[in-house]
Amino acid sequence: MIYAGFLKRTAALLIDICLLLGAFQVVSIVLLIAPLVLWEATALESWMVEAIMNRSYLLPLAGLVVTWLYYSCSEASSRQATAGKILMKLQVSRLDGTRPGFGQATVRHFSKYLSALLMAGFIMAAFTRRKQALHDRIARCVVSEYQSANGPREMP
Repeated sequence: MIYAGFLKRTAALLIDICLLLGAFQVVSIVLLIAPLVLWEATALESWMVEAIMNRSYLLPLAGLVVTWLYYSCSEASSRQATAGKILMKLQVSRLDGTRPGFGQATVRHFSKYLSALLMAGFIMAAFTRRKQALHDRIARCVVSEYQSANGPREMP
């Protein structure tokens, strides 16, 4: 197993962040403009529009849920990777090389918040034997170069 280096992992993370931010921008615009269009089309009372617009807590909550599902479902899938990891030819595996389950991918995802809080949690991937960040160690996972059951090969 060839463990993924810090720079490749960082590049994959940046790709995923760009994709997620783009998706969130589209959703935010739709959610913020839709009530105004709806108000104009149906002549809703201003208090109704204000009630819809005051749901500002929904966007961060939706972002948290969408991000969790994106990472956990992608890394627990047969590809074992998010879009960024696929582009960088990386995959997430259990310590024995098998595919992580959704629960394990969820633990890994939410442990990233601890890694981010400490910042050293991400940086430690550059210095550990298996190139594991704190969240990898907590979830008992590794990030490696893409491999099939028959050994390394090109990603489809």
